[in-house]
Amino acid sequence: MNIMKKYCYYAIEILKDWLPIRPEVQITEAKTYAGRCIVERIKYQNRIVKATIRLSSYCHMDVLQLMSYEDHINIIDTICHELAHLRIMKHCKQHTEMTELFKELIIAYFEELNFIPRNNNKEEDKSNANMYAV
Repeated sequence: MNIMKKYCYYAIEILKDWLPIRPEVQITEAKTYAGRCIVERIKYQNRIVKATIRLSSYCHMDVLQLMSYEDHINIIDTICHELAHLRIMKHCKQHTEMTELFKELIIAYFEELNFIPRNNNKEEDKSNANMYAV
């Protein structure tokens, strides 16, 4: 199974209580987007009847060969961004906040299961930030 599809299925399972519907997952070779959320709603109601998350393997093609921590995070970020669209369709502050919340939950879970390497640079990043603090 493609790593993006695997990550997406796990993310959907982890976030199932947050999502209004369980979306179908498709991996494409689209060159114009990294991810896309397609939603079908009942006319005159705000109820989702079908949702599809499409992730482009083309945009992450070179990443899938030899993945660093940042590569894993980029894929997770794309997945969380698209899943957040199931709750908030517009790109707005709330959508960004929901994407970040989803991302934090998924990264913590994936690190715990050793799906992705732990970010050993976290402490380094904090010490570098303190070094430049005024």
